[in-house]
Amino acid sequence: MDYWVEIINLIGIYAILALSLNVICGMTGQLHLGHAGFFAIGAYASGLVSIYIYNPAMPGYSYMTFIYCTLAAIIACTIAAIIIGLPCLRLGGDYLAIATLGFGEIVRMVFQNLEFTKTVIDEETGNPVIADPSTGAVEIETFGGATGIELPEEADLVHYMDDPTYDIEIEGSWYSWSLENFENFQSTAKFFVVNTWFIWLFVLITFVLLYNMKKSAMGRAFLAIRTDEIAAKSMGIHLPRYKLASFIIAAVFAGLAGSLYAHMQTMVAPTDFTLLHTITMLLIVVLGGLGSLTGSLIAAVILVSMPYLLSFLPNIPLGNHSISLAEKKELIFAILLILLIRFVPNGIMGLKEFTDFKNPFRKKSS
Repeated sequence: MDYWVEIINLIGIYAILALSLNVICGMTGQLHLGHAGFFAIGAYASGLVSIYIYNPAMPGYSYMTFIYCTLAAIIACTIAAIIIGLPCLRLGGDYLAIATLGFGEIVRMVFQNLEFTKTVIDEETGNPVIADPSTGAVEIETFGGATGIELPEEADLVHYMDDPTYDIEIEGSWYSWSLENFENFQSTAKFFVVNTWFIWLFVLITFVLLYNMKKSAMGRAFLAIRTDEIAAKSMGIHLPRYKLASFIIAAVFAGLAGSLYAHMQTMVAPTDFTLLHTITMLLIVVLGGLGSLTGSLIAAVILVSMPYLLSFLPNIPLGNHSISLAEKKELIFAILLILLIRFVPNGIMGLKEFTDFKNPFRKKSS
């Protein structure tokens, strides 16, 4: 059960990332290849705040603690977007793609070589551990670097309900019941539901905010820049200002996704934010339709779940041997992607949203 819940949670996080990337690539028409950099900054900022404010002698990691960590992630991503956006967004086309690609890789390499320190706290008293009683020097712990950072166990989103049965292991499989473990299963299932719906609540919030922004004057300015920058400028649209605004908006929601990811995994490493992750986000945006938020949601479900679903393909008997389709899942996944792009070149939704389709049950006015 937790295997599928992890996949559903991952779909939600990639949905937020794709929705935010769609603001730059889909609505504004700028090729941005450094979105994993904002994702990394959000995850590390949230994770570090969680590590530094946590005190093992004062348990009770709450929703408010997560909100503080998320605010730190959003602020860090906003600052990074302004710093990188001011010089880079005066570029265009391939030059912007190369600059943002460099930004993403620089962020990853910085976190790979950056180490952090913290004072070791006694779990019983909550006071710093004294390394040398004669001098009163406290014990310092170093973490980070290539191995990443590890959040406190209480930072996991499923721990928010503070239920002591979380660590109870249920005997038997999900379809084999007994009166002894039924109560424990209900409690554990309740954790998974809270975890999943908490993430998807933020997916819904992200979609609603960006959808309303798309229908606003700012969204129409973004679409005008995508259609023709010269025409948009002649109509009084300040190109650098709106491009920077799209960059900041995308970075804010990437920071939110990074905070959710850090608290879902409770382990953040530089290998989680490679160029491949940016390409995956871009694939979701293109497959769903450049500029379509509804398409990004649909494509996120398809692209993120497909590799896992292909793992359950059966073996095909071939004489005395058999071919394992599950072992060829990367090849099958690539073929399916090519077919999808071939038959839906404008994406699943194009530029449309779910509200653009007519209701078949609606009566025509006479």
